[in-house]
Amino acid sequence: MHKIISKCMTCTLALTSLVFASGAFAQVAPGLTTRITLRDKASITGPRVYLSDIAKCSGSPELCREITGIDVAASGAPGRAIFVQKSVIESILEKEWPAAVVTCDGPETVRVDAAGVEVAADELRAKIQELVSERTTSINAEVRVTVLRVQPLGFVSVRPTQSRLEFSDLDTVQFDNVDWISKNLVGTRMVQVRVQNPTDLQDRSFIQVQVTFSVDRQLPVLKQSVAAGQVISESNIALTWVAMRRGNQDFVLSNQGAVGRKSRQSISSGEPIPMRYLESPLAVVRNQAVTMLVRTGGIEISARATTVDQGSVGQTVEVMNLATKKRMRARVIDEKTVEAVTF
Repeated sequence: MHKIISKCMTCTLALTSLVFASGAFAQVAPGLTTRITLRDKASITGPRVYLSDIAKCSGSPELCREITGIDVAASGAPGRAIFVQKSVIESILEKEWPAAVVTCDGPETVRVDAAGVEVAADELRAKIQELVSERTTSINAEVRVTVLRVQPLGFVSVRPTQSRLEFSDLDTVQFDNVDWISKNLVGTRMVQVRVQNPTDLQDRSFIQVQVTFSVDRQLPVLKQSVAAGQVISESNIALTWVAMRRGNQDFVLSNQGAVGRKSRQSISSGEPIPMRYLESPLAVVRNQAVTMLVRTGGIEISARATTVDQGSVGQTVEVMNLATKKRMRARVIDEKTVEAVTF
């Protein structure tokens, strides 16, 4: 038994015989003659190499049908080659058909290329887009993700009709989180693609690809521009699709984030509203009389106080308890009320 010489790696050829339903080759009449002519090279798409793939048979039709069904070897990985020795074929023929006259001619070595199909960028883009669309179904009214471009960094070949593309790197993406997607999926990222033969776990390849994502999100914009110091109203806001970009994630994300707030500077209509352009109107000013609520141990008491600082609703300011003359921190509830946070 001779070694099969692989172009890419040294491997030992495991030879098997074709077994019919009866458990053995059909008996042939002694003296039947046939000729096997090996080809110089052959290209196959399947995982096994049969004699019919690498040779022609002439002579007894009955014997040819049996001989050409021999399972010669496992093929190489897609895009690679193995080399089959003629002496190996002759050894099989002599062992399986000792009573027949079988002549084997042709080259001493047959090159067998395992044909493959390149995974094209368009196919990768379509598959990734399909995956993204499926996983963003629950939030697609708020965000739209488009795969703009896919650039494979290298070459990968797979067996025709047998490949399955897997994108394990995208399993960590929070496709159900609008904020995460709009902040982290925008632009180009590296994705490893696994090309798997579903019927043979050993038949797989990996390739790195650059994937460029575009993310559009529904954001509030102004119907009419506002001047500095103007308070934004509900009637002046509309939702529209905005292309997100890295570095511009300080936009107001909802109507609630803009309504009732005052612009620090003029803001144009039709554009997303930067958070830094807005501020909350002052609810209290310095030296303003307020009611201070103090909650402790399930008991709420109130006291008269005056503000030391100015602030908006939700901010913490310093106030002075008029009864005790003590200063303390309090959170602004509204224009007339604060709640003590330290005492």
